[in-house]
Amino acid sequence: MTEEDYFTMLAALNRKISTFRESIASLEGSPPPKTAPEELLANWTADSLLQRRAILKRYLHSITVQPPLPQAEFNRSEFVKARLTPHWKTAAEIAA
Repeated sequence: MTEEDYFTMLAALNRKISTFRESIASLEGSPPPKTAPEELLANWTADSLLQRRAILKRYLHSITVQPPLPQAEFNRSEFVKARLTPHWKTAAEIAA
């Protein structure tokens, strides 16, 4: 990479950073619009697995899985759901 290429790339990166900063400044202080639960559910079912993972990564710290139940009750879905405890991020953590 030549010195001229470096400074050309640096100028382009500085322009992108300025654009991003302006976008962030314009969005700060204004809460995101509320979305109806029905619309959220429709979007969730329409999204791909990668999009769902990205949403969960943004809002979820972890999930605690309790030890398994006795063998006769292990694979019943209601018992599996009872063993899972989600740990959600706070609003401050999401905004950061």
